[in-house]
Amino acid sequence: MKTTIITIALAALAIGTAASAQTAGRADANANGSVSRAEFTAQLDRRFAKLDVNGGGVATTAELSARRQGARGERAGRKAQGRGRASIAKRFARTDANGDGAITLAEMQAASDKRSERRGNMAPGGQGRGAGRMDANGDGAVSRAEFVGRGLTRFAKLDLDRNGAITTAERQNAKAARQAGRAR
Repeated sequence: MKTTIITIALAALAIGTAASAQTAGRADANANGSVSRAEFTAQLDRRFAKLDVNGGGVATTAELSARRQGARGERAGRKAQGRGRASIAKRFARTDANGDGAITLAEMQAASDKRSERRGNMAPGGQGRGAGRMDANGDGAVSRAEFVGRGLTRFAKLDLDRNGAITTAERQNAKAARQAGRAR
């Protein structure tokens, strides 16, 4: 259970947002069009602080569970305001492979298989790949050092010219690559 909560919370929050190219854009504190390693690290610290509710330096199972519940509430609020419907329609259309307006069990399974393939499945022991990598010492919790380390690995991948900053062009390239991967 503890591993599942960590996997879900960190895979969704940390991998999908903290180290994404979109986050890199929001991290541009001086608005110069590029994000330095220091700006990126500051953004990671802000994200980790949201996970580490009690400020203990470690995101525990309880904290991750609370964050996940809060995120669910935020999503429900957006849906109640009418946002998110276009996204649901797009997902339905992607899943409805033959376009007949109905989703069969086979189409659901195919979509699930495609998502698993794209996400890289699960690591040994049932841990999500991202959470398993972030929890480097395997203690079932993620420290700030583990969280930031994973984010800086992503920074290095985004910084294509290795100049210590992620430019708008590099963010756009990463976004295009993600979208191309999703289209497969």
